[in-house]
Amino acid sequence: MAFQDEVEALAQAYLAAYAAEDAAGCAGGFAEDARLDTPFGPPALGRAAIAEAHLEWFEEPECDKRMDVVECGCDGALGWALLRWSAEVDGPQGGAVRAGGATLATLRRGEDGWRFHRMALIPDP
Repeated sequence: MAFQDEVEALAQAYLAAYAAEDAAGCAGGFAEDARLDTPFGPPALGRAAIAEAHLEWFEEPECDKRMDVVECGCDGALGWALLRWSAEVDGPQGGAVRAGGATLATLRRGEDGWRFHRMALIPDP
């Protein structure tokens, strides 16, 4: 399978877990020692902390989350990906608005496939 296909499959598995509000499933796409940086809280260090962060995120009304691979590449067991993400959220004036941003991630390939190793979420201005 081509690397981009694997990153897209990883993103789709994440989205399915997110839609099911499965925090462990969301964190399962990350390496055990992963780091997730977001503007929504402190960095999440490790898979358990990433699952905890997702439990908090599920409390916020959000639907129709999407992730699209913009560009990616790999060299051996190391990879990188630029993704666009968006979701329907409550707007400041009421009603739903589409919010989104970019994600820059590094990935590592282990015995069980590719996993996100470092990820930074950057919201659109």
